[in-house]
Amino acid sequence: MNTMLRSRISRRVLAEQHISLTNHYELVHGLTERWASPERDRETESTPFPSMYDAEQGHTLSPDSSTSVGIVHTHCNALDIIDRCSSRCQSIFSEAYQSPTTPEILVDGSLNARFTYIPDHIEYILYELLKNAVRAVMERTERPKGPKASNESSRYPPIRVTICEGHTTLVFRISDQGGGISTDILPHIWEYGQGNHNSLSNLHHVTHMAAKVDDPLSNSAPLTHLGIGLPMSRVYATYWGGNVQVHTMEGFGTDVYVHVPKLGNQQEHIEIGEENDDNVSVTPESTPASFTTSSGDDTRDNSEYGMNRVIQQPSSSLIRINA
Repeated sequence: MNTMLRSRISRRVLAEQHISLTNHYELVHGLTERWASPERDRETESTPFPSMYDAEQGHTLSPDSSTSVGIVHTHCNALDIIDRCSSRCQSIFSEAYQSPTTPEILVDGSLNARFTYIPDHIEYILYELLKNAVRAVMERTERPKGPKASNESSRYPPIRVTICEGHTTLVFRISDQGGGISTDILPHIWEYGQGNHNSLSNLHHVTHMAAKVDDPLSNSAPLTHLGIGLPMSRVYATYWGGNVQVHTMEGFGTDVYVHVPKLGNQQEHIEIGEENDDNVSVTPESTPASFTTSSGDDTRDNSEYGMNRVIQQPSSSLIRINA
């Protein structure tokens, strides 16, 4: 299943990258006026949670050649991405649960981290994981009621997102106090649709495989738990040589680690044959450059650093994100 999904993702990435580069070339050479159209400006302004890439129009919303190569952005801001995902997540849960308060999301660690990635992919991963954390906390904690509800957000234990930047890898840790995962469910968390015991039917809801945070399905998911967000997040993470790991303490909470390469020199991780879903491994020596913007002569092999080596940094500051 994961191999099939990665194959679909790879075809979409290839098509979107080609369309984006083509449209940017036409824009630079004055061959198109789409960027100057008032209709496009109004459409962009009306988007509630704009993505950095518009698949239907085929170009980035911020065509800055110094920071982007097609749909790939070379200076993604980790804190900004978490901020967008957190705000959107808190908004939909506040509406879905008819609650004026949601769990507070705290961000610490390497707040100035920059990395090369496809923004839509990392936004989808973090958004789905934050949704799981917020849902777990809100379902486990008694929701405030009455006129004091708006002032009692402290009843919800906070969710902490830690960013850790290494030489070649960026790690996001999402920690919640939502009660953890029970031992009978834990072996099945990587199965698609484990909540409904039907893995294939839930995939029919994913119509475009676009990894868009502002997709209607993503926005309606809090009360229609499909059970595909976690395994899909790992598929998108492993596609570029990263990974998603879950560590849980039943009765207390869960820590989810998202490892992503930060240099943009990872080849697509597409496996041939059977794979072990419980132990996804990536060998840096076998993954040459893929995000290279020029010829192969400029390719830099960073395998000497080790893709899994992470340098721990102190939490020098703390960012609070409220609904």
